[in-house]
Amino acid sequence: MLYLVLDTNIWLYLANGYDSQKQSREQNIHRNGHISLFDTLDLFVGTRQLEILVNEQIIREWERNEKAQLELIEDLSTKKLELRKSINTIKSFLPENRWTDLESILSAVHIELDRRIERNKTHIKNVETFLRQKCIHIPTSSETNNKVLEAALAKVKAPFITNKNNLADALILYSVVEYLEEGNVPLSGVTIFVSNNHKEFADSSGERFHPDIEEIVGSLNLRYERTLPQALDIGAAIREEFEDYLDSLTNEWDGEEPEDGFICECSYYETHYGNFSIEMKFVSGPDDFFNPNQLSLFDFSLNIEPLIIRAGECDYCGALTVECPHCESLMCNHEDDQWLSCEPCGKHYKCTIRVDGFVMWEDELYFD
Repeated sequence: MLYLVLDTNIWLYLANGYDSQKQSREQNIHRNGHISLFDTLDLFVGTRQLEILVNEQIIREWERNEKAQLELIEDLSTKKLELRKSINTIKSFLPENRWTDLESILSAVHIELDRRIERNKTHIKNVETFLRQKCIHIPTSSETNNKVLEAALAKVKAPFITNKNNLADALILYSVVEYLEEGNVPLSGVTIFVSNNHKEFADSSGERFHPDIEEIVGSLNLRYERTLPQALDIGAAIREEFEDYLDSLTNEWDGEEPEDGFICECSYYETHYGNFSIEMKFVSGPDDFFNPNQLSLFDFSLNIEPLIIRAGECDYCGALTVECPHCESLMCNHEDDQWLSCEPCGKHYKCTIRVDGFVMWEDELYFD
């Protein structure tokens, strides 16, 4: 799963189309790139291809920048007035019998501008609904708040290395680090922090976190990207690579019981299964060691064979699944310990690996 963290500038771009890198909104008067980008983001979240992490600081920044959200709408309204002035200027150079054509053109343009204004008003409401209802809201502890404040006062390490006030975005980043450190994102998840403020958050290449921030991130699977389209491209590549990896390990469940296999409902995406490829010996206890080679010490042979239980590991998660020797129900161990419990018959077992292979025995000490 891909997780995105967007700084304040990215959220404002989604609202009003203002690119703080290019410092231009003119192209968005004629296009709707920010709307298309948001629609793509909304689609990816709706289809569970990615998740967006937000904290209370992002909500506060959104509310504080309410006026900035409406800047594109104001630009479109200003454009209507400018066009009226331009038409009046043009009229001064034309005979009156040509004015009707100009007014028709102006009317058509005004209708289109009004349509875009209404569309952007609706769009801003959609972005706010998305932010408040469709994103994962994560907490920020008082400890994290104190860390950010101390770093902001010291002004010796990124992102506090320029004259720009980066307190809000730093709180966003630090809270995400805290969230990941607590194990709230699966190990297979990739998190990308998206910020146009590359001078504060990125190294000299603008492609990776600043070394100071790398110290904060540590071994977490948290990456930096400068723009949202780049993050989505990377996200698509990550998803494709991960899905290829899964395909190389697993067969997706098609609704039918696999031959000589079992279904394991462990995946975040699909149901996967494994094959009964392990011979599990059912013994009377941990000290019951069966070695057929020892029979050669005697002058007679015994036809003794240990009871073999079907077992296997899930191709996706690696969890051990064993068939109960009493009722043949399947017992699955997702806890990565030695205990197995059969709910239908109430038996409890312990299993381990010895030099003679996989062994399992009934053990009521499970209740301890």
